[in-house]
Amino acid sequence: MKKLKYILGLMLVCVLASCTEGTDFDIDYTPIAPIGGQYVVTITYGYDENMTDAEFWANPTDVVELGQIYAFLSNTTDFDTDKAWIRVGGYSANNRYNINAKIDIDMSTYTFSGTSVGNYAGNSATPVDEATVDGYCTHNQYTAPSGAVTDYIYFIYSRTDAPGYHYKAEGWKYTGWEEDDY
Repeated sequence: MKKLKYILGLMLVCVLASCTEGTDFDIDYTPIAPIGGQYVVTITYGYDENMTDAEFWANPTDVVELGQIYAFLSNTTDFDTDKAWIRVGGYSANNRYNINAKIDIDMSTYTFSGTSVGNYAGNSATPVDEATVDGYCTHNQYTAPSGAVTDYIYFIYSRTDAPGYHYKAEGWKYTGWEEDDY
């Protein structure tokens, strides 16, 4: 009987000791938290070879909506506090509206930009061209179609291998709700 009590007592100690979380599982946020992540954006574009992106989108004419697609704002591998990756579309996609570029980001204002930065669209190891990006996010100030409060993103961009084309991406952070997906 003493052996049984000893074994049960030892098992109880083991179970209680294994329930202690400790500090191994504390989550450290990435430098671009809270706005980093996946977004559902609507891509719109227009063409005018004589204007910059900002000039074109200040008074857009004759624009075409491509539809909704995913865009991603993510941290760099070395966790830069002033840099982020922005990607429109899938990793391996290289349509004229896809970008995958490392940009400057200001986390105090949630603004980001990059002029003539390498565009690694198509998950290329070397840039396929250059992109110019200018945009911003808001945090928890947008109501998605489901009614969930989430982040908002807006940016304009262009690629050097598609001269004259001006793109705009606008949307909300992916919430996981079916009615918020495209």
